[in-house]
Amino acid sequence: MSLFFAKEGKRIIYGGTTSSIAAKWLNKPLRASLDFTGDIPPIAYLERVDLVTEGVITVNRVVEYAKDYIGENKHYEDWSYGKDGASLISRLLFEEATDINFYVGKAINPAHQNPNLSINFNIKMNLVQELSEALKKMGKRIKVSYF
Repeated sequence: MSLFFAKEGKRIIYGGTTSSIAAKWLNKPLRASLDFTGDIPPIAYLERVDLVTEGVITVNRVVEYAKDYIGENKHYEDWSYGKDGASLISRLLFEEATDINFYVGKAINPAHQNPNLSINFNIKMNLVQELSEALKKMGKRIKVSYF
């Protein structure tokens, strides 16, 4: 957390467990938005963080948008005007960012140990890799650090 908050620039946190850890580290309240429309979970608010979103569902959509952006860009209007977490992340990464640092936790997340959930460690790692590759194709400088 200290490395994440020491860097200059915009900060995005995705994932409920990670945002809870950040809130505890900052000793600040994490406030969930009740504004939920569509199929992307709502965002949350945390002081010193520009955007807090749900994890896998949201980032999976960002990966879809990123792949489309470097292709035919048919979904431009979806993410460029959307108010959901995936749209907000997409605008920050595609239109504003030049250098992007990913801080990826490799610890087993107890919240994902339910065998009825389709979220697992490999899905998260693949999403980070796919998003990183797409962002590199956009000309972004990417650094991925694993903890």
